[in-house]
Amino acid sequence: MSESRTQSARTSGAFAAALRADGEVPAPLIDWAAAEAQRTDRDVADLLAERSPTHEEAVYRLLADFLGAAYEPLDERQPDAALVARLPSRDALAGDVAPLARDGDQVVLVTSRPETLLRSDELATRIGAPVRVALTAPSRLRRYLERCYGLGAETVSDVVTESRQAEPRVELVASPSVSITDQLDSVQEASVTRFVNRVLFEAVQAQASDIHVEPFERELHVRFRIDGVLQDVPVPPAVKQLEQAIISRIKVLADMDIAEKRLTQDGQIRLNVLGRTVDVRVSVVPSIYGESVVLRILDRQAQYRDLGELGMPGEMLADFRRVLSLAQGLVLVTGPTGSGKTTTLYASLNHVRGPERKIITIEDPVEYRLEGITQIQVRESIGLGFSNLLRNIVRHDPDVIMIGEIRDAATANIAMNAAITGHLVVATLHTNDAPTAIGRLAGMGVPRYMIASAVKVVLAQRLVRVVCEHCKQPDTLSDEALREFPALSGHAVYRGTGCEACRQSGYRGRTGIFESFLVGATIAEQIADGAPEATIRHSAAAGGLVPLRTAGVERVIAGVTSCEELYRVTRDVTENPGTEQTA
Repeated sequence: MSESRTQSARTSGAFAAALRADGEVPAPLIDWAAAEAQRTDRDVADLLAERSPTHEEAVYRLLADFLGAAYEPLDERQPDAALVARLPSRDALAGDVAPLARDGDQVVLVTSRPETLLRSDELATRIGAPVRVALTAPSRLRRYLERCYGLGAETVSDVVTESRQAEPRVELVASPSVSITDQLDSVQEASVTRFVNRVLFEAVQAQASDIHVEPFERELHVRFRIDGVLQDVPVPPAVKQLEQAIISRIKVLADMDIAEKRLTQDGQIRLNVLGRTVDVRVSVVPSIYGESVVLRILDRQAQYRDLGELGMPGEMLADFRRVLSLAQGLVLVTGPTGSGKTTTLYASLNHVRGPERKIITIEDPVEYRLEGITQIQVRESIGLGFSNLLRNIVRHDPDVIMIGEIRDAATANIAMNAAITGHLVVATLHTNDAPTAIGRLAGMGVPRYMIASAVKVVLAQRLVRVVCEHCKQPDTLSDEALREFPALSGHAVYRGTGCEACRQSGYRGRTGIFESFLVGATIAEQIADGAPEATIRHSAAAGGLVPLRTAGVERVIAGVTSCEELYRVTRDVTENPGTEQTA
């Protein structure tokens, strides 16, 4: 393989022609990449991987074949610690090259840069052994480098090296807006700021909802919550030495007291990540090994969702929208923490807001700022609780009131009064399913006649992870799954095997499963008469209520999610007699 042939792969000529002949990448995409490569002097392969990540592996497999090199998919390859130690993190990350395995007396390296294939002699000198270089896709290499050296390893390595000469001094200045870009892989000035930026950037790119920074006796753990499940993020062991500096950086960005390490603190950061506004809510609590930090990522673009994007079946969606068009009444959204209730409330507000409606929200905390809506933050410490605020805003001439959560009898009673005196009230309540909400309100001391008059619809929901379309494969039902979900018998089901697109989890994204019932004349009469929950449930089922688990089974049969995921999110739900699963 000659240098000229490698260079030709980086132009818009021969490699673009090879891509067209292969036929896997759409021709218009190849034409764009070839023209852009000539205009910007960038690689055709890089441009295609950036514009269309779904074609990245196909492009780099063909590039390897075009160059006469081996292609390494990496998949779930685990690093060899002894080989990793022979190639410093700075060299590996700056050169986009990683040690993979031994092959006799040779060391196999993997890279995503075609020009690195020609540097085997130079790499052999650094490694101290003959080397053979294979090609892989950039996103796969990035994940493998994280497994080898940890997230932000080049920054940590440089800072720890500097700290051997002098105590690291971190001067942090809070600003109203912090801009983060992807220019974080250079080997210029290394700092704690860059490490924190890298963690934040990777979390937003991975669509994580939370970042957990947890100190332990000998290490500092970093975890991302992605699609509702925590996943470990590999970081260099040396990051433990920078624990205090990292936490101080986060606290200053969130306008917290750096010197206070004994008490809990809360704050907020506003970031600009690649031109996108992201709010981060920060919580710091003291633990026996230091301060533990959780950063909740509130992506504004992700939150502005239409009701039709949440996953409700068509008839349920139509009924829900119709209730939201009413001038008064209570709309209840129920489910445990993390089931997507707040997203549904915001989607509901987006549906009803307009210049002719005054909308006020009471939230704890205010997670997203909405244009044209008056939002109020609960502050119990100064007497601004849900019930006190609700009493006052009813006199503020609202058309629509959103209550973040009905927590107590006072809030419940005021919400009911508001809902029967000319206000549309949307609120959340913690119950496992929809029919249970009526008993929960009655248990709070709300008169049943008032519940019957005020409540118009009750919606219960869960969030299930969606099987990754890139690695989706038919699955075999286990005996345990059939016992748990007998309605799946005879149906094809699917699972994700794990790939780079889903970070090896088998899932990518989440959608909702729902059950709901309208409070019509029959159910309203039963509520007022004190009918037991089973009676209300039976009437709701007769009116079309589909239990949560049955709704979930339908999504499994449709190939949207897996039976393991459905069990994970509905194991607290028990189907009742008279509501048997059907599909």
